[in-house]
Amino acid sequence: GPWRRFRRIVLPQAMRSIVPPAGNMLIGTLKGTSIVSIIAVQDLLYSVQLVYHRTYQVIPLLLVATLWYAGVTSLLSIGQR
Repeated sequence: GPWRRFRRIVLPQAMRSIVPPAGNMLIGTLKGTSIVSIIAVQDLLYSVQLVYHRTYQVIPLLLVATLWYAGVTSLLSIGQR
């Protein structure tokens, strides 16, 4: 029927056209929000100071945040293809 045609013919063709731009938009949003958070340096430094005063280990915190960000961006890029 018409639903079967839509599901097997039209939808796969549409998804090939939709997924790359949607993935680019999602990755751009992720990068844009991280850049916006960098602009709020005072908040970032305040959070780092709080963690530093508790643990005296700032570098592991920043490394985890960097690895998480790189991992999420990489997964989104791979998933887009």
